[in-house]
Amino acid sequence: MDTLSLNVRIREATGRGSSRRIRKEGEIPAVVYGKSGSQALSVNEKEFRQLWKSIHGGAALIELKDESGKDRLTTVKDLQIHPIKDSILHIDFNEVIRGEAMTTTVPVVIEGEAEGVKVDGGVLSVLLHDTEIKTLPRNLPESLVIDISALKLGESTHLSDIQLPEGVELTGDPETVIATVGHPQPEEEVAPAEEVAADSVPTTREEAEAAKEAE
Repeated sequence: MDTLSLNVRIREATGRGSSRRIRKEGEIPAVVYGKSGSQALSVNEKEFRQLWKSIHGGAALIELKDESGKDRLTTVKDLQIHPIKDSILHIDFNEVIRGEAMTTTVPVVIEGEAEGVKVDGGVLSVLLHDTEIKTLPRNLPESLVIDISALKLGESTHLSDIQLPEGVELTGDPETVIATVGHPQPEEEVAPAEEVAADSVPTTREEAEAAKEAE
């Protein structure tokens, strides 16, 4: 996997007030976590958005370069997104060491159209969108791909069905369901308004008298 580069600034001040000031300056507050501890940083928002767009939501190795000349190889652990403005509020990076096994989360990408949907009209339910793996940094895949074309009605596909790239190991339960094709829910029959209205009108003298007494 190619390594991407991102310039960062070391920041001494932390807290909400500091983070607000940083955002007003067009920067994103961030923290990198590693064996030697954590360090507060700030990242140019435009630069990070361009980098993140190039990743397309996949896993990636990012080399952080600060003003002191120090480089740290990382992955993005978490992004905090504003629920309304869609702005990036905070970034967490995880430091990784070249040549040492790392544990990280990668997307699970579904390809193909399930036979049970295409032929039998079933409904596809996707239950898993990412999973944790263990690998060396050089073997880190952008995503794990599963082809569901042969999935029939009533069948499921599991983590164990993924063809793993060389040097990549799943850390989760291999029997975890990724997607399933279920039977479509039958539509409820709704009686026409005329029939509902007719059912509410008394049809015999006794029913009419009973309805009048009830009033």
